[in-house]
Amino acid sequence: MKTNKKHIIIPALMMAVGVGLVGSISGTVAWYQYSTRATTSYIGASNKCSENLQVSLNGSDFVSELDSTAIKGAARTNADGTKLQPVTPGVAQTNAMSTSDGEISSMYGHPIYQNFTYDKWQAAPANSYLQYDLYFRVLDVDGAATANYLAKKLYIEDITLNYTPTSASASTNAATSFKDAVRVQFDNVTGGTSSQRLLLSNTATSALPLGGELDLNGDGSKDKNHGYEWETTAVTEYGDKTKKQTTAAFSSYMNSYVNGKLSPTANTEIGTTVAGQYSASTALHFKVTVWLEGWANTQMWSAADYIGSFQLGMTFGVTAYGEA
Repeated sequence: MKTNKKHIIIPALMMAVGVGLVGSISGTVAWYQYSTRATTSYIGASNKCSENLQVSLNGSDFVSELDSTAIKGAARTNADGTKLQPVTPGVAQTNAMSTSDGEISSMYGHPIYQNFTYDKWQAAPANSYLQYDLYFRVLDVDGAATANYLAKKLYIEDITLNYTPTSASASTNAATSFKDAVRVQFDNVTGGTSSQRLLLSNTATSALPLGGELDLNGDGSKDKNHGYEWETTAVTEYGDKTKKQTTAAFSSYMNSYVNGKLSPTANTEIGTTVAGQYSASTALHFKVTVWLEGWANTQMWSAADYIGSFQLGMTFGVTAYGEA
């Protein structure tokens, strides 16, 4: 059941399909907490005529599909998403920026009472978000003895996100609130002609402040800076609301088929594969991060809203043979 208290939900990056969530809220902490039992993911790459779009987690073992077991096994250290919970990067982010700003190298975990600034927050717990690598290449199926690869723009064909609360006491908008907190970020590490960093969410978000007033001790009032009874105290904000987060909607980067061919919208490519002989060091390579953004909601949620399962599936594609 909702209260009128403001609260945050911190980010955790991940592509997932089928995640069971369990958790609870402390009676003295006005901020929900939960964890996941498991994460599963599905990434599809479509074959196109005489070109094969291939994907890899390590830059050497290429396939057309990746499942949750493979992604979990290849996740970066302490970032396999198996204990998903609210986290936040605490850095300014936009849905597309240069490589010099906003890259996610670490996450912050749950804020502690009267530890207001990010430098006093604890690091996100191990595996509370998902981060892994994706490499893409397009094989030219020409029968040559030496494999040759093509330069093709890479597009997202589909992103599907579902959430189902299991508690009968879950609020009517639990699914919507949960889905709107999910973040997926693509950092183009190497390859292609773009240094684009793409930050996506279920619903577009404009300049979300990564800070605000909270009631973490549950006394019904916004927390004040620490002080004894003879000292002056004032309501103080957690995090840093000058840091903003702006996301693009999943739907704005999804592309459909027309007459059996991918017909992408202009400027929705997320990168370009590399032509010629393949090299992992120059290939189109993304660092993918999936999380639940702690600041994404403005109201307190009950634990019942976060007991359930969610699925996140993503499919990538390139245009037909002979097309750029």
